[in-house]
Amino acid sequence: MIENNINMLNRYILYANKGAGFTLLLIAVVSFFGCKKLVEADSPPTSINTANVYQNDATAISVLNGIYANLSNNDANLTATTLPAVSLYCSLSADELTLFNLNDPNLIQYYQNSLSPVLPSTGFWSSIYPIIFIANSAIEGITASQTLTVSVKQELLGEAKFIRAYCYFYLTNMYGNIPLVTTTDYKTTVTLARSLQSGIYIQIVQDLNDAKNLLSPNYLQSDAVTPYPAGLQQRIRPTKWAAEALLARIYLYINDFANAEAAATDIIQNRSLFNLGSLSVAFKMNSSETIWSLQPVNNGTKSNTGEGAIFILPSTGPNYKQF
Repeated sequence: MIENNINMLNRYILYANKGAGFTLLLIAVVSFFGCKKLVEADSPPTSINTANVYQNDATAISVLNGIYANLSNNDANLTATTLPAVSLYCSLSADELTLFNLNDPNLIQYYQNSLSPVLPSTGFWSSIYPIIFIANSAIEGITASQTLTVSVKQELLGEAKFIRAYCYFYLTNMYGNIPLVTTTDYKTTVTLARSLQSGIYIQIVQDLNDAKNLLSPNYLQSDAVTPYPAGLQQRIRPTKWAAEALLARIYLYINDFANAEAAATDIIQNRSLFNLGSLSVAFKMNSSETIWSLQPVNNGTKSNTGEGAIFILPSTGPNYKQF
């Protein structure tokens, strides 16, 4: 119900997929005067929307697949401040890499540990929180669904919780105290203040323990149910081992060394899936050293795992142009 003489402001934000990114379109601002009620129409029954996407196994799976595809697609830009490129920026800030082009405005802030409060240093903030929103939406929708196949529901819920924990791990390690968003309710999120990093870690550990118990120990095919034949695994969906590997790292960060050792030992002892091979195959697709990887969605040189090119020295020696 809308009372007389109250102005209502509606903003419609549309995202149009433009290759590796999105274009933000702000459409009309409308004021309503003297209306008694706001009429809301249901979504068209022929469309895929939040009301029905989690009622069907295939469409629910596509939500998580969409997250992975988006992450892989954003990996093509060597200097994009997106989640897949975080290893490049963190390696620069930790002096694991040497920056030869000191005029690069994106990379120099991390290399000199002199982040600016404005873009591009805030790029990770604005690119990772939308992923968290989708993960939160998936957790809510999957949990509420009464029609998903039980095994699919369990797997997807585990994947969504893993993704949320993965995002928060990098956000809190880059920004410290951050808003802890675990809902899609804008009335709640609009007023959220920053949470202490200790509370962020508690949420991450909870999500990863949930994910470890929900996710399959096997690498699953596109139906999120059927395991790959032994030796032919495509390691592109998170498993319980991915959750446990990230848990081991979190436990180290919070000085819980006993649990860190236990989690790491579980993975190390699983030699049927993980083993150290020869250097010639260590970085190839589906290497036995891989715990979880993104499936390529682009074609061409440097179109996926773009930051990997940073580690390849040309025959002529280091050259800043490669950055």
